[in-house]
Amino acid sequence: MERNRSERFSRLLRYYGVENEDILAAFDEVPREHFIATKRNHWNVYLDEVVVTYNDGVNFSTSSQPSLMAMYMCWGELKEDSVVLEIGSGTGYNAAVMSRVCRKGMVYGVEYVKEMVEFANDTIRTLGYDNVLITQGDGYFGLQEHAPFDAIIVTVGAYTISPYWYRQLGENGKMVVPINLETLRSNPTIVLRKTNGRLIGAFTSHTRFIKMKGESERKYFEKLEKLRSLEKCKYAGERRWWMPLDVTEFASQRVYCSTEVYYIGNNGYARLKGDRWLMFGNVEESLEKLEEAWNNTGRKGLFRLRYSITFDEEGNMEVEMGENRGT
Repeated sequence: MERNRSERFSRLLRYYGVENEDILAAFDEVPREHFIATKRNHWNVYLDEVVVTYNDGVNFSTSSQPSLMAMYMCWGELKEDSVVLEIGSGTGYNAAVMSRVCRKGMVYGVEYVKEMVEFANDTIRTLGYDNVLITQGDGYFGLQEHAPFDAIIVTVGAYTISPYWYRQLGENGKMVVPINLETLRSNPTIVLRKTNGRLIGAFTSHTRFIKMKGESERKYFEKLEKLRSLEKCKYAGERRWWMPLDVTEFASQRVYCSTEVYYIGNNGYARLKGDRWLMFGNVEESLEKLEEAWNNTGRKGLFRLRYSITFDEEGNMEVEMGENRGT
């Protein structure tokens, strides 16, 4: 009976355009209800819906729609012998499904919450899957002891792409990451391939994930401290701004959005008012270079751009923009 219920996923996923037979078979094999640590009625676990898998009043985890999970696996180009790193494993369902796709490979997961890690590994052992292991830790730092990885699949909303993921991804490997963009209030997914030391790719779709904890979050809020240190900068005039804010935020890694939107530079900042930046200190040159780079792409939107990403010696992300021609 359980088998018949799970087979609904392959029919459902075909409807959403998933054609990879290994992925379809993996979803049919893994019983989703075994990975739910809550006491709720699980009538909907074989629907294409988000399911709450853990909630102790402090920590909270969900299992994404199977159709989205399947697309992440397709974008990551998982194969039978792939070695995969998952960031944000929760109670382990997605990692377990990936382990059935990568039967001759290995799936390593990193989860921040100890209780979820224990639940995930107990469930995985009960089911007899011996090529998947969930580790407690801060996913921002990846899992160097098992690198390099053929694919890195991030299943929490990341504030940025970690330099550790970049270093631990093998050449020609794929990285799939939902990025927190505060100016959108969502987590659009970017799919990247490591080519000649660069991550090259594009955004694919809007998604919503639980936000990443730990170092990723801490580094984001460092921007607020930076802003406070610049508050004494003198007013330096206004600048009209045509560039979309989501592109500005991702390409610059410097926009902060709360009740207001700021561009935080090294020696000044700008606050958005209508279609203008109010500038304080020395920030106009940085804004000018950013807008010029965007103009050179043909003034495309977030999903119409190709991104080339590298990291400097200090681990700071550097983004170049170009037109996405579907390659």
